[in-house]
Parts: sequence; C-alpha cells; structure tokens
Amino acid sequence: MRLHKRFNRPAAEWELFCRHVDAGGYGREFAVFYPLPQRDALCRRIADGQPVELSRPRDRPPDPAWWRSLTLDPESLEAPWARPRPLRPRPDAEAYRHAIAAAAPTEIERRILCFHAAAPRRTVTMRDVAREILEKSDPRAANLAYGRLARRIGERLNFEPDRRDDGSFFWMSVIAEGWQPPNSSRQRREYELVLIPVLAELFASCCAN
Repeated sequence: MRLHKRFNRPAAEWELFCRHVDAGGYGREFAVFYPLPQRDALCRRIADGQPVELSRPRDRPPDPAWWRSLTLDPESLEAPWARPRPLRPRPDAEAYRHAIAAAAPTEIERRILCFHAAAPRRTVTMRDVAREILEKSDPRAANLAYGRLARRIGERLNFEPDRRDDGSFFWMSVIAEGWQPPNSSRQRREYELVLIPVLAELFASCCAN
C-alpha cells in the first residue's frame, strides 16, 4: 500500500519510508514507528535538507535496495515507457533485424531510429524528430519520413499495425507505442511515441559503434 501511496504523498514521505526500510524496518511497521505528527515533522526536516536520525530495528541483508529505483512520476501509471513490454505481442529481435534490413533504411532514417533509441525513456515527439534530425520546424515532415519507414518495416514483418478510429492503419505502431500525456497549466504536451524495447536495444547497440 505504501508503494501505491508514493504517487499522491509528498516526496519527503517516500524518502522517509525508504530510510526506514534501509535501516531494516518492515513496511507494516512504518506508521507504528512514526505516527503522523512525528512523520510530518521528519518529512519537513528531510524536505529542508536537514539531517534525520532513525532507529535501526534490525540489520538488513546486503541485497539491492530495489525500492530506491522506483519512480515518483505519476505518468508511470499509464505511460508506455513505464511498461516492461508492449501491450501487444511483437515479433522477436531477429524478425525485426531481417525486416529492417529488407526495408533498407536511408541514412536519415537510421539516424531517426538511433535518435529515438537514445532519447530519455526512448520517447520522442514528431516535433523532436523534425527539429533534431530533419532540421525542420514542421512535425509533419517527421510524420511522413518516419511513417514511411515504419510502413516498410511493418510490411516485411507481416505484422498488422494498430488502426485509427477511421479504420486506417497507424503504421508507427509497428515500431512504437503512442500516448497523449496530460497537459498542465504551464505546458501543452504533444503526442509522444515510445520506441518498443526490442528496437531500442537493437539501435542502442548499433548506434554506439
């Protein structure tokens, strides 16, 4: 339950919980060891960067502290980049490798795939691709270039892409999963494309060489 609560509670409270577990505490003991008034006071100290001393209930085995790697980003509840695998089953890496070779990407198309694979959370917008690779301001140029490559790959994979509401194929779904992140009062977000893991691995290794 504490893992789920981390999204709608102050970040300092999650840090306090992590320190409690780091010290050998069990999750079920957290609220008992630190009642709400004390917890709030400790969270304020953590948020202000002040030192906080916690008791050590027991020695903790020297196992990796996996709880420290959990994100506090609420978008991880629905964003494709947070899933370990795509929603739909996909062909394996060898099938993609053969399909890409048969699709014969141009130098620009390979640069697009490398850029996408290297992007944080393997996530880009078409405007990102247009600006960084095509040196254009209009995302439609990237839509056309990237979409044509995705279609050639998809046709050689014999993999049926997702369909739009009007029934037409969404060819980009062959190589990426898309989603519309929520807007905020300060930022209007664009549609994002998350490269599927198998392609991210293929192009992360080849682009590093």
